[in-house]
Amino acid sequence: MNRRIFLIRSSVFLLSYQISQIFGRTLFANKKKLDEKKFIRVLFFKGKTLPAELGIKERDLNSNSNSSSRKQAIFTIDEENPIVYKKVKYSGKIIIEKNKEKFFVINEIELEKYIAGVLRKEISYSWPKNAIKAQALAARSYAYNFIEKNNNKAYHVGVDTSYQVFGGIHGVHSNITENVEKTRDLIMVYRNNPIQTFFHASCGGITEKAEDVWQSDKKLRYFKNIRCPYCKTHPLYTWERSFKKELLESKIAAHISAKKIKKITILKMSYSKRIKLLALKPASGKSVLMTGNEFRRVLGAKSFPSTKFTLSKNKNDYVFKGKGFGHGVGLCQWGAKTLAERRNSYTSILNFYYKSCRITSIKKHAHLKAKNLKRKGSIL
Repeated sequence: MNRRIFLIRSSVFLLSYQISQIFGRTLFANKKKLDEKKFIRVLFFKGKTLPAELGIKERDLNSNSNSSSRKQAIFTIDEENPIVYKKVKYSGKIIIEKNKEKFFVINEIELEKYIAGVLRKEISYSWPKNAIKAQALAARSYAYNFIEKNNNKAYHVGVDTSYQVFGGIHGVHSNITENVEKTRDLIMVYRNNPIQTFFHASCGGITEKAEDVWQSDKKLRYFKNIRCPYCKTHPLYTWERSFKKELLESKIAAHISAKKIKKITILKMSYSKRIKLLALKPASGKSVLMTGNEFRRVLGAKSFPSTKFTLSKNKNDYVFKGKGFGHGVGLCQWGAKTLAERRNSYTSILNFYYKSCRITSIKKHAHLKAKNLKRKGSIL
């Protein structure tokens, strides 16, 4: 064979082999990436009657063979023609289930798309990239905690403040989706367990311990009282609210089933100067104790920004002077924004607010969890 022809054929063969290797690796990587996608089931409606805007009737649901009181239907909604409920667009897999007398409408979506849909409601797309990345990791860790905890239930999370506010996956700004993608699969763990990464808008100068907000015996040791001078630019870093005596007392009285409230006394404060416990003295009978968190809920979180306040009373009004917006536990969003503007990395921001925690991937965490379960099984 002519030497030149042999070299040409050899070069063609080598090039073909290299191309096949590259495409083979790409296809394998894409398949691997597809296989490793995580999904989350998001409950966006629960009630006795299906919303008309869903366009689905009860007769469209199939009976579950195991239970006459349980029915279910699964639909795939195209992204170009999403269903809209309470101004939020939903597409992908929609699961409608009737259990006894209640309907549950659930959207199963890719976890990363869900995280982007949370961030669009939590922070601005114009914020620095490291603030967005820190928030993405906090939101993903929080969600994955519920995925593990509620894995055998019909849904993992809801769409309101009981979990994380979810604004849908449609029309999310590219600055959010790109930075969510750059932290794909990453979560925070404490002693190899995904942490409950609570976050809030502004801590008012110092963050709070979880047990001092929710009065829990379970101490989440990664939440500390962190001095945070970085959220002073938040509009509610300092605030003042006045309530007419009659209005406030009637609200509180109705909540504790009393006719009238004579006196409100602060009994106990936390280290961060947030109200832990109040005594409410009705017109007759014994005083009723109420936590600061419950007191805030009764008056309304929007009109009453936090439990970090002082209380005074004049002839006609109760006057509250306070700091911060939100419960104060975990990541201070506006503090994270300032830290990112000062060129701090998203990892250093997270380490500042969540103590003794580390960042890992969901894949590594799942592998370690399976390994530990296998080890426990072999011991038994």
